[in-house]
Amino acid sequence: NPSKKQKCMRSDAMVIASINRTDRKMKLVNLMRDMWVDIPGRGKGKINAPVVYGGPKLAVKVINDNFGLNIKKYVVVSINDMIDLIDMIGGIDLELTENDVFFIDKWMGDLKDITHRDDDVVPLKTGGMKHLNGMQAVNHARDRMFGYMVGRENRINNVIKAIVRKVKTEMSFSQIMGLAIKSLKYVKTNIGILEGLYVISLGLKADLNNIDTYHAPEEGTYEVKRDGTWRMEVDYSKAAEKLWDFLRK
Repeated sequence: NPSKKQKCMRSDAMVIASINRTDRKMKLVNLMRDMWVDIPGRGKGKINAPVVYGGPKLAVKVINDNFGLNIKKYVVVSINDMIDLIDMIGGIDLELTENDVFFIDKWMGDLKDITHRDDDVVPLKTGGMKHLNGMQAVNHARDRMFGYMVGRENRINNVIKAIVRKVKTEMSFSQIMGLAIKSLKYVKTNIGILEGLYVISLGLKADLNNIDTYHAPEEGTYEVKRDGTWRMEVDYSKAAEKLWDFLRK
């Protein structure tokens, strides 16, 4: 995902967030970035590519067209900015496996090359409950070595949940509002300030023990093709039906 100063790059992670105002249940839907889709004016490509050609508006249109959704709002955050945002809240705490720690430590140099940063990061070395700074948290979310598809999406969800938990349980309302204002320069969004504050208030009311997650497309609604381009050929009518079943629960 791009910073405001850069052309949009292919989306590294695409997440749909939904909050039910009645039961305070939050739902997170991870979209597999290798789904093969029709991109208006560009032909076929992976679902993480539309943002390159038409920005977040085109990305949202492609998602809506294929899954029968009516998403109107978006937030785009670059890798660099995500690192800064996590550092702004003082990092997050996560339970990590030995494999998780291996990837974070082993490929930290790769993340530094991608982000052109040279943050001082102390290796984690062993698994267990760990406090992660921005670089470590983002590198964890990028891990495609262990459990390439669902495993990676679960790690993204765990990072998001940890951020929400940290903000909700350890920051005062005034601190959260201050953080929200500071965050504006880090994100590209079509959500206005007042609307954004309303969304934040909904998020603060969400039950942290009641966050459901889902991966789209669901297994059984796609085939993996490897003829030149590794991609997921999706039966979108079935995939959309499964996604709506999850959202309606």
